[in-house]
Amino acid sequence: MKTYDVIVAGLGAMGSAALFQLAKSRVKVLGIDRFSPPHDLGSTHGETRLTRLAIGEGEEFVPLVMRTNEVWRELEEASGNKLLTTTGGLIFTSGEGGSVLHGSDILADTIRIARNFGIKHDILDHKELESRFHDLKFEPNSRGYYEYGSGYLNPELCIETNLGQARVHGAETAVNERIIEIDETDGKVEIITSKDKYECSRLLLSAGAWVNKLLGDRVPEKRFRIFRQVMIWFRGLSDYSDASFPVFIKGGSDEHSSYYGFPAVEGSDAIKIGIEQFETESDPDAVDRSVSETDTRKAFELVSKNFNIEPDPVKIKTCLYTVTEDFGFVVDFLPGSANILVVSPCSGHGFKHSAGIGQLAKQMVLGEEPFTDVSRFRFENS
Repeated sequence: MKTYDVIVAGLGAMGSAALFQLAKSRVKVLGIDRFSPPHDLGSTHGETRLTRLAIGEGEEFVPLVMRTNEVWRELEEASGNKLLTTTGGLIFTSGEGGSVLHGSDILADTIRIARNFGIKHDILDHKELESRFHDLKFEPNSRGYYEYGSGYLNPELCIETNLGQARVHGAETAVNERIIEIDETDGKVEIITSKDKYECSRLLLSAGAWVNKLLGDRVPEKRFRIFRQVMIWFRGLSDYSDASFPVFIKGGSDEHSSYYGFPAVEGSDAIKIGIEQFETESDPDAVDRSVSETDTRKAFELVSKNFNIEPDPVKIKTCLYTVTEDFGFVVDFLPGSANILVVSPCSGHGFKHSAGIGQLAKQMVLGEEPFTDVSRFRFENS
């Protein structure tokens, strides 16, 4: 049986970041994935992921994104790959009151946290929004927040770079290998896969949408919910290129009237839109990847209130969110275990924190002092 100090199960955003950090610390580490990352079957694909500094979902996330951006720059220097692009970011409301996203009032909470952390920003009234973003249409009484340090990440390239740099530092990977059984006995963790058997002192479980299937009934009262989400690209009729246009979040009065998106990147003329739903749960092994014409028409009707776009999508993709009850993160040892660390953020807003979470997970699994308070990320607090 092959033995390791640490095995990382799942090599998406969090797992690939942790693998890099563990390998850099000269730990004998193996990363296992049921697919061959980067891929488009989980949560981490679609060309872009939004990043921002003032995290309206909670102050506890700000140290994570700050550390994450430092690690991206480190990885860029080591690899020569461009991972993080700063475009500025706009959050604006419909003018109907409220701006709901991930359980928070995203506009009001973002402004409060930006002020608390001294993050450079502007607060814009309706007239200022129209003056600064003349290719957008705003509802009466709209308000906005513009953050200078926001931008986007290339998720596929981030994962590819994490894995590449992890291998440079000695990490091993086993891809297209499905974990069948996890057994913890006598302070060791044994893993049986579709191809082999492994043993390790610590297991870092970062399986994303498959986390419930691997945990089984070990935490029945804390099941993660899995939601299928849709990303749609619409061709812009105005100049929405990333050279002149920011990433954006539209905060509506409820989740059905909210969306987020990205300027056209890499010479494209299509903006990417993400529309979230938290009503219909999915099985990650039986996800409906098709998107109906009714759904795309509803998306166009929503987004075209603000953007000048063509009605027919250029491209459509689905992805999966792994969500806790409070839209938070779990980075914690499995209850009753000192050997299995569960790393299952995202709740729809995790990628921007992933490099920092990889470092945090490395510190926790090796018994080091975490760089930030982890109490908010424990099972009992999520």
